[in-house]
Amino acid sequence: QRGQAGDARRAAGDACDVRRVLRVLLLLAVTLLWSAGFYVTFPYVAPLVAAQLGQGSDTAAMLFLIQGIMGFAGNVAATRAVSPFGAYRTGIATASAMFVGALCWAFAHDSIWLMVAGSICWGLGTASTNSMIQARLVSLVPAVASAAVALNTSWLYVGQAGGSWIGAELLAADLFAGMGPTSAVLMGAALVLMIASRERRFNA
Repeated sequence: QRGQAGDARRAAGDACDVRRVLRVLLLLAVTLLWSAGFYVTFPYVAPLVAAQLGQGSDTAAMLFLIQGIMGFAGNVAATRAVSPFGAYRTGIATASAMFVGALCWAFAHDSIWLMVAGSICWGLGTASTNSMIQARLVSLVPAVASAAVALNTSWLYVGQAGGSWIGAELLAADLFAGMGPTSAVLMGAALVLMIASRERRFNA
């Protein structure tokens, strides 16, 4: 009986480890997808503005400024929200902001106001989404927290490189209208995986 009880405990522990690994992999996939979606458009805002609005670098600089200001505001808001709402719910909110921002860019075309709205949403979600993912990784695998954060950063760079490559290909083919929708698809997928990474989904 003692042997059976020990085997049951080990089996339960193994099952918990598998669920933990699955959640870590999901969060890393979220990082890859949202960073790729962001970098499909972000590095090419200036040529995108020139092609769709016929405006110059001043407009692009304004959009970058808006995004930077809102990035600071988003980080402050996420830092205050994480204590009462937790990293999961706060991460859902920030990832949703990223997705809404991508939708704004997808439908912007010749609308400067949708581009401004997209920049605001991206600013609110960009840095804070990554912070929430890192917080969840640390809580999932505290024994190897530094390795988990480093791995997340590596996937962030992979997503940046992949997204920039996709954006460059669209830019070279004069497919400016495809940048926003591509970002929206990738960020939508990231949001779906973020939702799927909820702890309760792995406890059943």
